[in-house]
Formats: sequence, C-alpha cells, structure tokens
Amino acid sequence: MKTSPYFEFQSKVRIFAGSNSLEKIGEDMELRGVSRPMILSSRTVARSGLLGFIEKGYRPGMETGVTDTDIPADSDLETVRRLAALYTEKGCDCLIAVGGGSVIDTAKGVNIAVSLGCRGYDITPYAGAGMVKEKLKPLTVVPTTSGSGSEATIVAVIADTAQSKKLLFTSPYLLPDTAVLDPRVTLSLPPLLTAQTGMDALTHACEAFFCLARNPVSDAFALEAIRTIVRYLPTAVAEPSDEEARLQMAIASNLAGTAFSNSMVGMVHTLGHTVGAIAHVPHGACMAVLLPYAMEYNARKAGERIGALLTVLENEKAFLSTPKEKRPQAAANAVRRLNEKLKTLTQGAHAVCFKEYRNKNGEMPVTRDLLPRIANEAVNDGSIFYNPEELSRSDALRVLEAAYEGVSLN
Repeated sequence: MKTSPYFEFQSKVRIFAGSNSLEKIGEDMELRGVSRPMILSSRTVARSGLLGFIEKGYRPGMETGVTDTDIPADSDLETVRRLAALYTEKGCDCLIAVGGGSVIDTAKGVNIAVSLGCRGYDITPYAGAGMVKEKLKPLTVVPTTSGSGSEATIVAVIADTAQSKKLLFTSPYLLPDTAVLDPRVTLSLPPLLTAQTGMDALTHACEAFFCLARNPVSDAFALEAIRTIVRYLPTAVAEPSDEEARLQMAIASNLAGTAFSNSMVGMVHTLGHTVGAIAHVPHGACMAVLLPYAMEYNARKAGERIGALLTVLENEKAFLSTPKEKRPQAAANAVRRLNEKLKTLTQGAHAVCFKEYRNKNGEMPVTRDLLPRIANEAVNDGSIFYNPEELSRSDALRVLEAAYEGVSLN
C-alpha cells in the first residue's frame, strides 16, 4: 500500500467578508480583549472617510490611539522603528492595517518590534525563516487591493535602505489574526491596477497548484480562487463600482494568499521579483506577463497539473475535448486570452509582454539589454526552490526574451 505524502496546512485568520464588514472590527477587538489600536493606512484611504466606519463599530471604552498614513511605497526599517516608538508612546495594544502590501508589511514589522521587545525597535535579528517564534499582538488587516493576499500570508518584506536590500520575514506568527474583506475599500481602485492585482492573485493560485510544496488542501483553495478570478476580474475592471465583483475578487485574493502561503510559489515570482527590482515594474504587471511562460516552461515536469487548470481557466468541456498532451499549452493560452481581454478593457494599458509595458512617464523600463542582468540575478531568488523544473541562467534568459517579445516558448 502506497504511503500518502506528509504535508502541513495552516490558516488561523478570522475573516469578515461583505458589505459593512469594517464595522465588525470593534466586535473582534472586544473578543481579543484590546481597545486602543494603532491604525496604519494611506493618505488616500484616510481622505476617503473609510476609517470612520471602523471607529463606528467600536465598543464603549475603545478609541484609536494613533492613526498614521505616512508610509512609503516600499516598507522599510526606518518606518517600522518610527511607528513602533509611536505605538509605545501612545499606549496602543493592537494594530489595524488598511492598505496594500506595503502598509500590511509595515504593520507586520511594527508588530514584531512591539511584541518581542526589540532593542531600539530593530527587527533585523528576526529576518529569515522561522525566526519569530512566539505569538504577537493582535493584528487586523483590511486589504485595499485584491492581489497580494498579504492578509492571509506568513510573510513580510521590509527594505533595509542603508544596505540597499530587502529583508524577508517568514513565520506562522506573522499571519494576521483577522482579515476584513469589505468591497467598499476597493471600489476606488482604477481599472489598470485592478487588472494587475487580479493577475497577481491568479498567479499565486496557479503557482500554488503546480509548484512542489502543494497539498490537497491548498489545491482546493487555489482552484476556487482561479475559478472566481476568471469569472469576476473582467467585470471588476470594466465596472469598478460593481460591489459583487469587488467582493468576489477580495475573496479570491484571500483564497490564493492562503493557498500559496502553504504551498509556496515558483519561477513567475523568481523572475518577477528581479524584473521589479531592476526595472521598477509593478509586481502585478510582471506576474501577468510571466505566468503563461512558467506554465509552458514547467510542462515537462508538471504538465498534468498545469493541464488540469484548463477546467477552471476555461471549463470542463474544453478540458475533455483537448488531448492530454496539449492541455498545458491550452491552459497557458487561456491565461494569454484573459490578458488580452484585460488589455482591451483598459484601452491598451494592461501589458501582455514586456516591450509593451510603459511606466507613468511613458517610458519603457524593460529593455532588451537588461534581460541578461535580470536572468543572472533572478536565479538567486529563493522562490525558485519550489519550481517544478530547474531554471538555469540561460533558460531564464530564454523565457525573458520570449516574454519581452510576447511569443510562445513552443
């Protein structure tokens, strides 16, 4: 009798999902025995008045200790130290993060600093895998994009600007206690950013399904995330005020985040991290371009898994009518069609290959001469460890060249 493989799965995050979920935070604080939060957010969210809905749900005796919206686009150690000192000065006892990945990662960093008594609020000794070994103070996360899944992950990335590097913190104790998925928070997200963050979530789910650390539970989360994204992402891009589409995308992003937090990601992130670091291309834009190439590249080792995605990227009829050996390519092509649809819905702004991508200044940051440097540095990224197929520098360059031109690997 064949022994079943060993695996672990963890998701302790309490989820409030749906309209008026922001007002539930006070109930959750009462359950956890805290009453004076530090709220971290962005200036845009603060100006929108959304933070007022949180305070509307406070129980008697609760009040915000401090609200801070001065958080950079990339979370850094200096910001963490400043906020940790302010948290202590104002007598706060919990954290609420309302924002995107940087705000959420900053909150995770502050939580390490104030919970573990870091000297000078220096969290660098806790960088790496499993260095945070005890429970932190209560953290509630309200994501304002539907892509990173940070409200469901065990990871935080904090920049050490003095050393010009990014520190990765990984621990089950970095999982937030509560995630609030309220469609009101994402209604103002513009179409292009909606498309890019949606493709980020799709990549998390797809890689979670075909990379090496997958397991049956993460598979279930990943497949439902993909099914939901394919159905609702075009609507969220085309009709930004559609609350149902916004809510479903928030749920899908959370499902994808839970999946990859347990099963890890692979070469899409390996290459995407480096493209982002060198060429300053948004993470979601990198994921959108690179995902179909990872599906093609990994088909030799994970073809059956990648081919199985055709049932949720298209439908069961497409899966059954496609010969087994052609299913991986068909799945990759389904992702390409979704990208093309998003490109149309954003009036051409959503790039389907790197030579199409333009930054806010209209410049093309990914140039052909950069590709060898990106390939050289990418293979040192830790995410490659979980990719089904090994990725050499020459193969990385081959993938990048195809992704630059927008032509298939096959």
